[in-house]
Amino acid sequence: MKITNFRDYKEHLPPNPYGYSNEIAKIGTNYSATVDVTTGFLFKKTETKEIFREYAGHWIFADNGEYCEKIEPLYRAYKAQNLTKGQQ
Repeated sequence: MKITNFRDYKEHLPPNPYGYSNEIAKIGTNYSATVDVTTGFLFKKTETKEIFREYAGHWIFADNGEYCEKIEPLYRAYKAQNLTKGQQ
């Protein structure tokens, strides 16, 4: 399995009815993104799948709940590209 093209990253902030500071409110944050997953040896098939992560957790596929072991480098590269775009 090859995972590529990390995109559509979103932060889903929890409701904050009591007015806690942003750092405390972020503890319940969930994250989601979309990736392309290529499977197969001779007959390769590429699917677009949604992944999610709870605060300080691991990335997990939304369709089957499996752990995504190779996502973290793609996530870091995505965040680095978006940080540099915002600073220009």
